[in-house]
Amino acid sequence: MNAKYKLIFVATDSAGTVLGVVGCTPKKGEPIKLMPCVAHIPEAYAAPLIDIPFMLQKFGHKLYIHCVPTVAEVMILQRLGWLHSASMPAAYHPDFVTAQWSNDLEIDMDRNMRVKDPLLQLIQSGQKQIEVRVGYPNIVGIKEGDRIRFVSPHGNCLVRITFVHPYKSFSGMLRHEDYRLIAPGLTLESALNLLRGIYSPQKELLGVYAFGIELVKK
Repeated sequence: MNAKYKLIFVATDSAGTVLGVVGCTPKKGEPIKLMPCVAHIPEAYAAPLIDIPFMLQKFGHKLYIHCVPTVAEVMILQRLGWLHSASMPAAYHPDFVTAQWSNDLEIDMDRNMRVKDPLLQLIQSGQKQIEVRVGYPNIVGIKEGDRIRFVSPHGNCLVRITFVHPYKSFSGMLRHEDYRLIAPGLTLESALNLLRGIYSPQKELLGVYAFGIELVKK
């Protein structure tokens, strides 16, 4: 009966356990409401909010969330550039003040890609010059010349894609790419174990993509 689309984003761990869920629904004037937006841990709360803005550009011009956030969630929203635009006493429950947070979607927004702090530091130092991902739908569309913003829990940096090399497996990729530029400080065997520790065999079957990256100077 309800003809509106609803996109559901799910944050999972490497074992497939669901840690967070975000529902996205259009509203009048082309804003998109993110509700529910819930997670068991702060990392799972942050992950969809990093990825979603770029992915929803074609659906609307503004995102907003109605929530009663924890201290950690407020810090995440602020760090990711969301604005606290309203407080609504008893909007959903007589005992709670619901907060509205909003995010304007810019047409020239850079794609975000999540990394851990140690990897971000290696990218910023220029030691890590190749990023490896499996073929998720939002990954296969990346092309040479694209700009990617790598985001960690405590920082970010902007890079330009210098090449895109697709492979069928991690082992095949490591026969052609310099593992020292993928995982600085590790041996070849350790680099392979690292990648397979992040991605399950089923995800490796999606295909492997090696991206050349160079820092974009401010």
